[in-house]
Order: sequence, then C-alpha cells, then structure tokens
Amino acid sequence: MQDQSFPRSAMDALLAPKSIALVGVSDRPNSYGHALDRMVSQGGFSGQIMRVNPRMAAGSQGRIVPSLGDLSDTPEHVVLSVATARVEASVDDALSLGTRALTVFSECPDATMRDRIGSKVRAAGAVLCGPNSMGFHNLLLGLRVTPFPVPLDLKPGGIGLIAQSGSILGALMNNDRRLRFSQTISTGSETVTSAADYLRWMVNRPETRCIGLFLETVRDPNAFIAAMEVAASRDLPVVILKVGRSALGARMAISHTGALVGDDDVFRALVRRLGGHMATSIDEMAAMLALFEQGRRPTASGIASVHDSGGERELMADMAEDHNLTYAALSPDTKAEIRSVLEPGISVDNPLDAWGTGQGAQKTYTRSLSAMMADKEVGTWAICPELARQLFPSRHAR
Repeated sequence: MQDQSFPRSAMDALLAPKSIALVGVSDRPNSYGHALDRMVSQGGFSGQIMRVNPRMAAGSQGRIVPSLGDLSDTPEHVVLSVATARVEASVDDALSLGTRALTVFSECPDATMRDRIGSKVRAAGAVLCGPNSMGFHNLLLGLRVTPFPVPLDLKPGGIGLIAQSGSILGALMNNDRRLRFSQTISTGSETVTSAADYLRWMVNRPETRCIGLFLETVRDPNAFIAAMEVAASRDLPVVILKVGRSALGARMAISHTGALVGDDDVFRALVRRLGGHMATSIDEMAAMLALFEQGRRPTASGIASVHDSGGERELMADMAEDHNLTYAALSPDTKAEIRSVLEPGISVDNPLDAWGTGQGAQKTYTRSLSAMMADKEVGTWAICPELARQLFPSRHAR
C-alpha cells in the first residue's frame, strides 16, 4: 500500500481509489452494468462502493441512488457504464462533485465529443481511463473495474500490464496463472490519460518488479521517454510488444486508435537506448515478464542447458546464436562431475544431451544440471526434457 503520509495523486484516485461510484449498475443479466457490479463487489475490494441507477433506486433500500448528486459522499473515482449518449452529461455530473478520476467503457466514436470531454477533465485536474476502455484491475486491492469476466482468484504479484488492446489484456489474465499481476490497465482511446502516464505511475509503485506494454502507438513521446528513463534508473525491466510494424498493421492501428504510427526501426532503436526489451509475440512477452518478475539477475553471461534430444540440443544452439547468447565453456571440474554420471559414449557438451538409454535418468539429469549450475561461467541454465514422466516419475504418478 502507498504511504499515506504523501499526498494522493489523481492517478492514485484512478487506479487505487478509496471510494468508487458505479454509474449504470443493472439487474439485467448479461448487461455491462450487472457484470461491472459483480466484478467490483466480489473481487475483495475493501473501499467504499456506491451505486447509481435511477430505475433501481426506489426498491434498493438505499443501496442504489438515482443520481451522482444523491450520493452522501464524493467518490474518488466514478465509473460510467452508460450509453454513449449519456457519457458527456455523466462526466459533467461527476466533475461537478469534485471527483478526481473517471473510467468510461463506451466507445464514444465522435472525436469532437471526446475532445470536449478531455478538455473538461483536464481543466478539473482529473484523469480518465478511456473512453473505449475495458477497464483495469488492481489485484493488490482486489479491485476489478471491468464488465468483462476475469478469474476473481488470481494471486497478485509484481507484474504491471498496460495494454492498448483490452482483448490482449484479457488473454494474458485468463490463461497463465504463473503470471502474477499487480495492476493491469486497458487504456482505451487515451483521451486524457496516456500509456505513458500509466507507465510512470507503475514505475513509482513499490510492488512493481517489471512492466509489460502492448502498444499500437505512443501518443505522448516525451512523457514515454521520461517514464522509460525512470524505469531504467530503478532497474525495472519494461517489456514492449509493439504492433503496426507492417504496412497493413499500421493502417489497422491507425483505424483502431485514431493516432499516427511511427517508424518501427526508430522506435526499436529508442527502446534499446532506453533499456527496454522488445517482444515479438504474446507468448514471448509473457515468458519475458514471468522471467523478469523473479527479480534475479545472472551472475555470469554464459548459458547452459540439458536435453533429452540431440536434435533439440542443436536447435537450442542455433537459437542462442540468433539471439547473441553464448553457451558457457564448462570448467574441467564441471565436465568431470558430469562425465561421472553419463553413460559410456556420451560426450560432455554444453548444451548437453544426457539421455543415452534413459537408465538412471533422474540421477543423471539432477547431477548434470547441478554441476552446470555451480560452474562460475554459467549465469543462466535450462532443463528442456520432453520425457518428463521418465525423468521424474513420482511427480507424474496418478
């Protein structure tokens, strides 16, 4: 939790609010308002939750009020789950209360209307997630501001995720439980608050160990560069998956975001200079975030790996060269330790295919890998078995 001796910013009110008002809650199954209420109510959020719906207020025994003006307290954050035609008036109502943060799910395709909303929010010193956002999650607070289902039992961790695609955010949160997020944000159209603003906020959070960015465009280059420089100064890895590299992808990104897409080679060079890491796929991005969240750094530049396939060992060697990685030259003592557990005729190499006939495989792989890990030239190691049941039968017993 943030040290409360420091003043709370509008970004804190947006992403870590003490109180939140849900405008447009609904009792209609499968509606956004119904799903939003469920996600906020059942996620474990301990802050104050207020609900607004004029149709439902009368029979709610005070649980729901007809309008924002009927609230007894001013919410730090107002979430608008209303039709596009009602968004601007609802923003006006929220700002008139003095709320500091808003989230808007509606697409709001009219650029002139978005500009008006943006001007009003900025003039009030407030921040805005969206429009056209799928919301955000602060797992440390148990706060799920979204009308889209995501498992409510996800364990929090140190990965911050900022996505200019809500579907990509959903895919990462719904699939691999090894990815433990602190906060995840669907930025939407970024009418007021940009990906760079979210990045800067996450960089300053004590729980953040690494940050993932799925980007179609960078709307505020100067703020983005400044946030990346702060991340580098704090040794926080930032992994970026940038789409729109191809001519077709760029045209689609312009259509989706309404923003220009810059030269990809220039962007990649900039990210490298700023100490960031570029991913080329969702799988690669997820793997990099899982690795960086561990917080450990290699003690040496050499890598080592143990396999149960000669072909895969050769593939690994080729991939290492493609990525400018160097296999460690093992010391004579390391080689002697490995040779003592290998079957006759198997050469001691790095990468190592230790399978042979598979007899005594568990001892062979355990001792070989332990020897490699102890070698002072090895900073990163991997075990890459296809035959895990034979290697560790007790772990796969039914």
